[in-house]
Amino acid sequence: MKTGTIVSFKEDQDIIDMYDAVIEGKIARLPKGFWGNHEEEIQHRLKLCFRYVVLHKLKIQPQEILYGETTSFLKKYKLFNIVYQRQTKGLKKLLNDIFPEIGYQDEDIISMYNAVIEGELPQLPNGFWGNDEEEVQHRLKLCLRYIVLQKLKMKPHEILFKVKRMFLAKYSLYHGVYHRQSKGLTELLNDTFPEIGYVLPGMEYQDEEIINTYDAVLEGKLAQLPPGFWGNYEEEVQHRLKLCLRYVVLQKLKIHPQEILFVVKKQFFMKYMLFYAHKRQSKGITELLNDTFPEIGYTDEDIINIYDAATVGKLTNLPRSFWGEDEVFQHRFKLCFRYIVLQKLKMKPYEIHLRVTDSFLKKYKLSYCVYQRQSKGLEELLNDIFPEVGYTDEHNINNIIPEVEYTDESIINMYDAALKGEIVRLPKGFWGHNKEDNLHRLILCLRYVVLQKLKMKPHEILLEVKRPFLMKYKLYYAHQRQSKGLNELLIEVFPEIGYEDEVIINIYDAAVEGKLAQLPHGFWGDKEVLQHRLKLCLRHVVLQRINMKPQEILSEVTKPFLIKYKLYYGVYQRQRHSKRLKEFLIGIFPEINNSCKKDSG
Repeated sequence: MKTGTIVSFKEDQDIIDMYDAVIEGKIARLPKGFWGNHEEEIQHRLKLCFRYVVLHKLKIQPQEILYGETTSFLKKYKLFNIVYQRQTKGLKKLLNDIFPEIGYQDEDIISMYNAVIEGELPQLPNGFWGNDEEEVQHRLKLCLRYIVLQKLKMKPHEILFKVKRMFLAKYSLYHGVYHRQSKGLTELLNDTFPEIGYVLPGMEYQDEEIINTYDAVLEGKLAQLPPGFWGNYEEEVQHRLKLCLRYVVLQKLKIHPQEILFVVKKQFFMKYMLFYAHKRQSKGITELLNDTFPEIGYTDEDIINIYDAATVGKLTNLPRSFWGEDEVFQHRFKLCFRYIVLQKLKMKPYEIHLRVTDSFLKKYKLSYCVYQRQSKGLEELLNDIFPEVGYTDEHNINNIIPEVEYTDESIINMYDAALKGEIVRLPKGFWGHNKEDNLHRLILCLRYVVLQKLKMKPHEILLEVKRPFLMKYKLYYAHQRQSKGLNELLIEVFPEIGYEDEVIINIYDAAVEGKLAQLPHGFWGDKEVLQHRLKLCLRHVVLQRINMKPQEILSEVTKPFLIKYKLYYGVYQRQRHSKRLKEFLIGIFPEINNSCKKDSG
């Protein structure tokens, strides 16, 4: 033996002894040239050492190397560099060459796969699925049958519903199915599980089996309906769809016949797994339902119930063909029109022409009938459908309530209906045909809305009833038809307003606080009243609102003060006095002199 080399080692045992000394730690490392110089020599010595450490040193089965962490094994036993740097074979091929006994028996495949799904191994080893497609498919079938039939104990008819992409990913089969072989999943499953068949193939579906399978899906026993369940042609699809519809509607949900058209809509079909079948045949939902449920029928009561459901939002719209044709249309249209006007909304005859407008027709789903299904104008149509309206020959809307029948009560009732929105607008001629009628009716409505409807207090009226108020409460037109100014009109309409001291102070306070833009016209009154009202407001603002002390009044109450508190006009422009402001204030506030006497005392 030459120093530093191992060329002279001729016996395999010498190779093994040297390798054993290294892994036992007796020598630090393998000497240079230990593995040889050419491929054949390297493969021979690698096989000697690998078999020695696995079979003799560790006494383990060769396939256990694949179960464990291969890289750490190779590093620990000084084989990593030689395997990955000094020879050309891949690890799987190398192991098969070194350990021909390793093989992959069916039992080994299943044991290894089970170890992975049980968490005993982190993942399937490299090369687990084999090399060629035939081998891959064989091992896939082994694992699929094991997990599906033995481990999970699925029934044959459940397999196609449950074994999907998520299932394959969960049970470590996804890579094998989608990356290592060419068959589609359904084809692979049918090959792997010949017992699947089709529980209900094609035309062999019996009605009872159709219903049982459909019910199993509704109950969650099956994930979905099997392929081909609905059949191949329209007649077959419609037959099976009707079976399932009648089952779910009448037996499962126990829906009453008169409720079917309200309940069974697109969302119902989607919820109960029927939408696909409905799309595969040509009938609309309403037509299909009428064919499927002859017990539905359309009595007058049904017509009204369906129409009512549509107007209150229980139905998105009326079903197709709801109105029918010709005489049927005329009958149903009149039925619904009279129902909504006289029973639902309880209109009085004289209100019908006022309230039944285009917006009314749209709101109550009658616009289509009025403007597209018949030729009469709206006014003529209303007269035909509602003979109780009782028009005169001229059909003048003002004659709905003849002039002689306009009592004060009817004026107020009609005005109140307009305020509530029960009629769109006040009828033509409502305010009368002359100034006296107009003023009388305006006074009636003003007093009604102010005192009864809004319950204003008398002192609030002049503050609140302005032009915007008249417009809001539909009185502006009547006000424009008479000659009195607003304040004059209000004082005449509301004699209870008066101008009591309390009212004067309330109005003045409202102006100071900005609730009124300015004091109303005529607020200060004539010469006799002026002094009293000035004194009233000055004393209110100085002593009550600002709480001035008597000795402060002469210094604080100046022209800017009077302007700020809306008193300048009353003091300087409405009264003709020769007194200076100081004398005027002393006259209004006798407390000033009393204060001065106390100070001098």
